[in-house]
Amino acid sequence: MSEKEKKYSSLDILNGVANHDREVLEFIYKSYFDVVKKFVLINSGDEQDAWDVFQDAIGVIYDKASDPGFMITSTFQTFFITVCKFIWYKKLRRKKFEKTVIYSENFSFNTLNQEEVNDKYRENTMFRLYRKYFSKLKSDCQKILLMTSEGEKTNHIAAQIQFHSTQAVYNKRRRCLKKLMSWIESDPEYENLNENEKP
Repeated sequence: MSEKEKKYSSLDILNGVANHDREVLEFIYKSYFDVVKKFVLINSGDEQDAWDVFQDAIGVIYDKASDPGFMITSTFQTFFITVCKFIWYKKLRRKKFEKTVIYSENFSFNTLNQEEVNDKYRENTMFRLYRKYFSKLKSDCQKILLMTSEGEKTNHIAAQIQFHSTQAVYNKRRRCLKKLMSWIESDPEYENLNENEKP
């Protein structure tokens, strides 16, 4: 266990996140935000991206920590930084995919091997399902997710849609994404897509 984590055990931190304990959340920020920021900055992001990743990771851990059966086998620091890295890599992949969609008229499947074709098929299926269920979201959810996908910074989103804080935007976005993903994952096409990937 690191010196920083001696103040709280990993279980203390998880419980603090689950209960919105301000002191625990401040401890996480003071202890780990600089590490997250450094990682994002050296991987094509900026400080606002780092803050978005940090907040998204807190949201993920809140969802996990709220499950009574959830536990981690590493230190909280290792777990948290791993979650942050996963979120940022996922955002980078999404940006790359959006560029592929924009320039799809120049795309040829003949240039890909079978694995790449499968990946492309999965991306197209997920994009289609996203669009299908995105239209079912309430207008405020659509606006937040659309502005996020267009690269708007969270503080700008808060100002434009008159949210009282960036934290309110993070919380709303997390709820919207959770609802969207629950619809997507319940779709038979999604279930078939994942069934076909099983060995």
